[in-house]
Amino acid sequence: MLRKQILVAFICLAALSMARANADARPLARVLLITLDDRPPCLQVTQMIGDIGDAEVVAPPRALLGRFTEAGQPDEIARWVNGQKLHEFDAVVVSLDMLAYGGLVNSRVNSTPLAVALGGSKCSAS
Repeated sequence: MLRKQILVAFICLAALSMARANADARPLARVLLITLDDRPPCLQVTQMIGDIGDAEVVAPPRALLGRFTEAGQPDEIARWVNGQKLHEFDAVVVSLDMLAYGGLVNSRVNSTPLAVALGGSKCSAS
């Protein structure tokens, strides 16, 4: 019985996704996301959940987020954010670990001096 319910739910979600793809309508919400790092739970899963909820989740280019122990590029991410039309977003979710240190791992290894991490707002509210 549970298998049938899961199958029916999956079919309904697939039908809704196809209907949404064909609608060419603006999503219900737009969210600008500065992720903690590039791991799938932080970026891909968040975008997939946004798709389910009819929200467009916009994130910086993946190359700016770093990879594994390679730090992200906070200054480039801040430039990217400043280039966005923030008034077109319904919400902005920001990882301070990414903007201050280049991601979660980098925030734990203390390679960025505190003065640099706290060194003023890198993003402007426009």
